[in-house]
Amino acid sequence: MGSVDKYHVIELVGEGSFGKVYKGRRKYTGQTVAMKFIMKHGKTEKDIHNLRQEIEFAY
Repeated sequence: MGSVDKYHVIELVGEGSFGKVYKGRRKYTGQTVAMKFIMKHGKTEKDIHNLRQEIEFAY
């Protein structure tokens, strides 16, 4: 996984119950990416478990 400082955040693409998705660009390659920022505050243990599964599936 990359660090957020390796990307430019361009614009908000969408929102969901867990966070927001932004269009981004890698600073050194110019590759366009989707960046999902997840808000953990106020989530249940089950929600956190589901978030961790989503992250594992993405990689």
